[in-house]
Amino acid sequence: MVFDPIETSDYSIFSTKAAYLWYAVRPCNQTYRMLQIAQSRARIEGFGMSSGLYLKEYSQMQNHADLNTNSIVLQALAHLKRRAQ
Repeated sequence: MVFDPIETSDYSIFSTKAAYLWYAVRPCNQTYRMLQIAQSRARIEGFGMSSGLYLKEYSQMQNHADLNTNSIVLQALAHLKRRAQ
C-alpha cells in the first residue's frame, strides 16, 4: 500500500523513524499505512533500515542508514510488543 505521490522536490524525505514512532505512540489507520510503507521499502538487507524514502516515488535512500534511525525503530517495536502483552 502506497500513498499517492505528492508534489515535492526530488530531495523531500519520508522519515523511517517517524513512521515507526508515530505508529507506536499514536496507532491509527494513517500511521499504520506509514508503518507499512517503511516496513516494505526501507529495509536494507544486512544493514538495517534506511533513514528515509524519497517522497517523489517512495524510493529508498540507498545505503544510507544510521544508528539513530535503527535504535528508534527498535525502541518503537519494543513499545509495540510491551503494549500487546
